[in-house]
Amino acid sequence: MKKYLLILLSIVFVLSLTLTACGGQETTAPTQDEQTNTGETKQEETTTEKKEEEKKGPVQGGDLIFASIGEPTNFNPLYSNDNASGEIEGMIFEGLVSSDPNLAPEPALATKWDISEDGLEYTFYLKKGVKFTDGEELTANDVKFTYSIPLDPDYDGTRASSFEKIQEMKVIDDYTIKFFLSEKAADFIWTASYGILPEHLLKDVSVIELKDHEFNRTGMVGTGPFKFVEWKDGQYVKLERNPDYHNGPVYLDSIIYKIVPDQNSILAQLQTGEINMANVPATDYPTVEKWVSDGTIKISSVPALSYTYL
Repeated sequence: MKKYLLILLSIVFVLSLTLTACGGQETTAPTQDEQTNTGETKQEETTTEKKEEEKKGPVQGGDLIFASIGEPTNFNPLYSNDNASGEIEGMIFEGLVSSDPNLAPEPALATKWDISEDGLEYTFYLKKGVKFTDGEELTANDVKFTYSIPLDPDYDGTRASSFEKIQEMKVIDDYTIKFFLSEKAADFIWTASYGILPEHLLKDVSVIELKDHEFNRTGMVGTGPFKFVEWKDGQYVKLERNPDYHNGPVYLDSIIYKIVPDQNSILAQLQTGEINMANVPATDYPTVEKWVSDGTIKISSVPALSYTYL
């Protein structure tokens, strides 16, 4: 879902399109055939212009307001476990691997990896020149530092089980790190998807202090496509484009993650244009569908990895 959100955020939403037909001034009323031909011509012009608009694709710039009724808790991927925090973290931090649309692992901060024949050793090769948003370069030491936190006896977050099979981590050089597992783990590759934290900012913070550290609320520094700007409790979280992102700057200038009291407020603000994007539950789909015809709302429906519980 994090990756899907990032894909959506890179799309330009065309809220309205005004078409102007040009032609000479009529001095006599057109015949029925002329009226029909004129209508066909205008329709062809409209279709052509729309196709030309689509060919242009996304454009650089713009600010997007995304609405949610969920209030984030903190933005440390090793401690937060709610959707609101996770969606924002996914734009600030990156792991060694990510997933493609078919849910297969693909490189993120790592360019490649090797797995030993017995499945007990994983070697990751990091992308060179990746920088945190404060300008410091990411190295294998940051990876070891980050993934050592859930192994610490004082760690009381929810991610410990994902890391418990790590027996040892060895930094080979600045861009290579090797993991030794205590036993085979088919899902270990996804452990490497947790966002990497900056060692140079947090190395002197104890694991006991880290859970409630200010870094998790206002000091987040990652390697992702966006960087943190501001968090107003109960109102919004603002992110700005990371101009030094290693995969190239994204299209949007900024994202405001607006916290809205309830679903009815989201629908109202979608209709008035106060927000640009929101997840709409199935129960409200018929209402939103009626707004599509005037061209101000676009609905995208996609598969999701999710579960529901009572």
